[in-house]
Amino acid sequence: MNLVSRKLRQGLELFHSDSLFRNAVYLMSSTAIMAVLGLGFWLFVSRLYTPQEIGLASALIAITIFNASMSFFGLNAGIMRFLPGSQNRSGDINAAMVAVSIASMLGAMAYLFWVGDDFSSYLAFFNSGLAGRLSFVVIMALVSLNTFTDSVFIASRRAEFHTIVYACFGLVKLILPLILVPLGSLGIFTAYAAAVFVSLILSLVFMSRYCGYRPFTRPNWGFIRHSGKYASNNYAASLLSGLPAQIMPSVILARLGSADAAFFSLSWTMAALLYVAPMAITKSLLAEGSHDLSKRRGNLRSAVKLLATILIPAVTIAVLLAPQVLRLFGRQYADGSTILFQLLAICAFCIAANSIGDTIMNLEHRSRGIVLVQIVITVVMFSLTFAFTRFGLLGVGVAILIGYLCGNVTQALLLLKQNAQRVKLNSLPLLKKPAPSSTVIQRFLDLYHLNDAEVGADIGGGDRCSTVVVTSGKQKYVLKVFNIHKRTAEQISEEISFMQYLYEHGIPAPKVRTNAYNQLISEQTIDGVTWVGMIMDFETGKQPTSYTPELLADMAKLQGRIHLQGAEYAKQIGDRLKIVRGRSYLSLLLTFMPRGLSHFDYYSNNILARGNKVSCTLDFEGMRYDPLVVCVTFTLIRFYSDFRNPSELERYLRAYQTVRPLSQMEKRLLRLGLALRFLSPKLLRLSV
Repeated sequence: MNLVSRKLRQGLELFHSDSLFRNAVYLMSSTAIMAVLGLGFWLFVSRLYTPQEIGLASALIAITIFNASMSFFGLNAGIMRFLPGSQNRSGDINAAMVAVSIASMLGAMAYLFWVGDDFSSYLAFFNSGLAGRLSFVVIMALVSLNTFTDSVFIASRRAEFHTIVYACFGLVKLILPLILVPLGSLGIFTAYAAAVFVSLILSLVFMSRYCGYRPFTRPNWGFIRHSGKYASNNYAASLLSGLPAQIMPSVILARLGSADAAFFSLSWTMAALLYVAPMAITKSLLAEGSHDLSKRRGNLRSAVKLLATILIPAVTIAVLLAPQVLRLFGRQYADGSTILFQLLAICAFCIAANSIGDTIMNLEHRSRGIVLVQIVITVVMFSLTFAFTRFGLLGVGVAILIGYLCGNVTQALLLLKQNAQRVKLNSLPLLKKPAPSSTVIQRFLDLYHLNDAEVGADIGGGDRCSTVVVTSGKQKYVLKVFNIHKRTAEQISEEISFMQYLYEHGIPAPKVRTNAYNQLISEQTIDGVTWVGMIMDFETGKQPTSYTPELLADMAKLQGRIHLQGAEYAKQIGDRLKIVRGRSYLSLLLTFMPRGLSHFDYYSNNILARGNKVSCTLDFEGMRYDPLVVCVTFTLIRFYSDFRNPSELERYLRAYQTVRPLSQMEKRLLRLGLALRFLSPKLLRLSV
């Protein structure tokens, strides 16, 4: 009992502290609620309506669900990936919702045209002139929009509202058929349509109040245009992944007979319950990874651990108890479905691995690989099914399992290829940094609508990046492309975030522009090599070749302001400090000194000046979280190397302390560091 209570307590603590776990739980809860309330719905209507009425209504409901899934065109996946980093969330959502609505209505009209007069065989009301058909088209659009809002909640990490909405949907759909019996088939479908309408209204209210959504914001059509490749790849993969459930029963029916088709359908339906966990957890993982690049690896470990915790016991129980569970549906199902269900249950591990790999590829903008993996799964699965059906359903189960395993192998090879490229780059000497090709640069420019911009020569930027000036009309920008083998994407992301924070707080730092997905950082993978880049406004000014007293004073005060803001910013980013925390022996020895994020490479080469004022601070590649006195000492070492005048150091420090006074311990360490660096005892007597 103590063990159980301790595990429950740990689970509750994890639920409150880990948003990935919390949102995954909510998503799985939504599925469970829908399953229970859906079962209740069909139990009720089976006793209130005739089989013919139920058949007609269920056919229409199936049509609406199919039309909704076809009308997304991957935009639901695009919202989950790019909404977290968007600076125009409402515009992106509205653009996607308008596109989905139009696609859904066109699909509904195409269906009406296709079935023609036969539509009256479903429900006569919807065939009663223009009004009836228009009602059907509108309902189709509402179903699509209601389903689409799920992605907004997941992307916003507010899956609790997804659960609430689905609970309300199930309850409304459960209750209304009780009072709509006189309408026959129309009563069942009206209950479903009303539940959709109520759910959509609730979703819009929750989105407005808790997800920062503004319904009347102008649609951002750029989101549709520039998420097209990502969305279309995920759309294609989604369609391919649904083929086993949609086509396999027909294949089995034709080659093995109706009984085996029924056994397969039951086995797949039950095994699909095991597939809920991988889908829910990886959706949450995608949203978490899109929100915060720095936590990508930690979230991945948490997702794998959570999947293992759920699937290992669940699959084990399913395999062991399969005969007993299937016997509840009849002895013939236990005899005909057990082995197939056991194989499909084992496939849950393959699907989990595939879902994790898909999420990694989506986060790294390599969605084309997802389509390739799904093509391999589909081709292998159906090819082997035709070859193995002579072994009955056992052969079908083996074919499906091998198909998923081949998909896992293909995905692993794609991921290993990417890692091998990074390892190869890591082995290059420091003086042979890989420079981005014109193709790489153009791909980045496309993300910022700078397709026709003129690109200048590389103006340097250290051994970790390449920097070029880009001219578009009368505007100039600076494109900075990082060599990913030198630094991780998380480190680069933190650098950009800190620069943006300083800019927003009045520090003359570069203004970073957002890309087409409203993100500050951009990634491109070309020929297996990942590049990370950003575009900044071009800042006027020159690197100073000499120092006036006024310029030194301005530099000192600016460094003090950076240190104050860096200490404040460090308090805000919490766990992300581990990404930028200093790891040197000096950092460990000075743990008691005031710390903060700072430039740590602050001197004349990394500033621009106009007259006697600093116009911009450049190149934050050395940025880290360390004792601030180390940053000041580095700057003074560079200055003293240039002019060897202790009085200039004293003037600099007096100006610095008008912004941030140094403690006595910092002053002593600063003097000692300078004296040891230049082997000059007179620096111990600096008047600080």
